[in-house]
Amino acid sequence: MKGQTRVISFSHGLQASYSNEIDWSHFHQHSSEIEMAFHPVGPVTYLFGGREEVILQGETFLYWGAIPHRVIESMEGDTCYFLTIPVSLFVQMSLPASFVRQIFSGEIFKEKSPIMREIDLLFFHHSKGLAAGENDFLSRSVLYWVQYRLFRFLSNLEHPLDETESQYIPKVNPLQQETKTEYVKVKKDKTVEKMYKFITSNYLKQVAIQDVADHVNLNANYANTLFRESTGLSIGRFISMMRIYKSQSLLLTTDLKIIDVALDSGFQSLGNFYKSFQQQVGESPSQYRSRHMPKLEL
Repeated sequence: MKGQTRVISFSHGLQASYSNEIDWSHFHQHSSEIEMAFHPVGPVTYLFGGREEVILQGETFLYWGAIPHRVIESMEGDTCYFLTIPVSLFVQMSLPASFVRQIFSGEIFKEKSPIMREIDLLFFHHSKGLAAGENDFLSRSVLYWVQYRLFRFLSNLEHPLDETESQYIPKVNPLQQETKTEYVKVKKDKTVEKMYKFITSNYLKQVAIQDVADHVNLNANYANTLFRESTGLSIGRFISMMRIYKSQSLLLTTDLKIIDVALDSGFQSLGNFYKSFQQQVGESPSQYRSRHMPKLEL
């Protein structure tokens, strides 16, 4: 399939996009976005933070973009559709407080409704025309649709598919099941996988590059090179990314003091925490919290 990417921007910071040429060789992290996505071709295996998640064909999933994530297995001809919602807008949408807290604690929500997936596809196909002629009325229409979509997402999670809806689930051809179009492997090197799992299990402790290298019996420089070639990040950068993600979660779900957030996220000094946070998020921890915390009513 010819490579293509399209991004449609609306007011309020909302964006609809789809692409079949995303570079999944490294981790992605979008601190200020909530993402709703689906893959028409599947299954697709993601790494989210410290765990693997298998997303089925057409299964819609919702997550906080601050979680370091990447695809490690996908199918030939895969395309991903995204709807990105600014965090500042998401927290104003009158969603259940428990749901908002779970999102900011790193939960991945999945919904299997084929009817809603068809509606999602229609939205993506028509969104270009909507954005092209956007005015105040259309801006509000898109905003209301996104809010409606999130509430429907929650409703479908609470109420499993009934018999009428189940008939629309695509049947898997046994022949396709066999061939499963050879998985496109985005690298599953066992050594790198061991390093990844060690980091995601220990990043809150005093873990350094040498500790990761020792875990796989490699020279520190070689281990770092191997990890970078596979993930696009150095070991140190990935450890920092995981710690910042943890700190963002604590800032949005607790009233801990900044110093306690830093220590509970694996940082040993407040200065190092502030520097890393500013570099990755673009603002200080207190600014980040003050922009969102009052609206969360935690």
